[in-house]
Amino acid sequence: MDKRARNTAAIRLPIPHTRLTMPGAPSIYAPVATDEADTEKLLAQTTPAEWSDSDQETSAKSRLRRLLPWILHAMLLCMSLIILFYAYKVQDEQCTKRLSIYSPALEVVEYKTVVFDGVLDWPSEYRGPPSEAIDYAWDKISLNNSHKIMPLRIQESDLEKMGQSTRPSMARFRHEDGGGILAGMEIGHQLHCLDLLRRQSYIEHYGPMDANYMQRPAFYRVHLDHCIEMLRQVLMCNADVGLITFDWVAGFEVPFPNFNTLHKCRDVEKVYEWYDTHANDLPMDHSVRVGDVVDMTADDVGAGLARHRG
Repeated sequence: MDKRARNTAAIRLPIPHTRLTMPGAPSIYAPVATDEADTEKLLAQTTPAEWSDSDQETSAKSRLRRLLPWILHAMLLCMSLIILFYAYKVQDEQCTKRLSIYSPALEVVEYKTVVFDGVLDWPSEYRGPPSEAIDYAWDKISLNNSHKIMPLRIQESDLEKMGQSTRPSMARFRHEDGGGILAGMEIGHQLHCLDLLRRQSYIEHYGPMDANYMQRPAFYRVHLDHCIEMLRQVLMCNADVGLITFDWVAGFEVPFPNFNTLHKCRDVEKVYEWYDTHANDLPMDHSVRVGDVVDMTADDVGAGLARHRG
């Protein structure tokens, strides 16, 4: 072997794991892994705890960039749902105000879909032969009865919103009782009229309604006709344009109407809750004439009353 070959072979010889260091200087190198155990040891020494702050910050930013689109989508979805709910609520409130004369109770009006029970003999707490339970059920919803005799108190500002003006004959509460104008809700009078007709259909059980009507028997007929006319006006005012379909029923020669129909109804329970909250705890006899009150004449109330007041 010549001298050049010997030098090349010498260069290719394995170099032992040795290095030159200054005495006392710390080692900055680790031995190269030579087997599996050495590899695991090396990996164990290189743990996340040894990562630099900049590495951790970069990793956090990377995760945030990946999550940011999902976060934005979630925020937009929540905002859309809130806007949709608010718009729906405002639309309902505007519709209610447009289709109703002002009442302070409009603030609680909500709507729900109801299926009417239209079967001919469908059981109901409001129908059937006279009983204490049925009378009590009607008393509860009539408002102007022994269970809900307390009237409402409204102010002159409410009258203006209702399109009315004060009248000298208007019943009011005494100043020491808080003042205000005596009022009641239409639904109470309407259901009272319907209950009066129900009782009339069982006249053999109920007889004359009260002593006041006994003293003026002719007025009893006027009262009945008044109630019929009021309910007619209410029904025609609402003019329900819902549709009724027909079915062939065994034993009937012509199609039979299906009265189990869907209706968009005001939540009457919320209306009653409002009434219970705002009803005056003073009895009706605490309403008084204030100042130089001028009574209305019977002719102002109705010609029928004028003719039959005696």
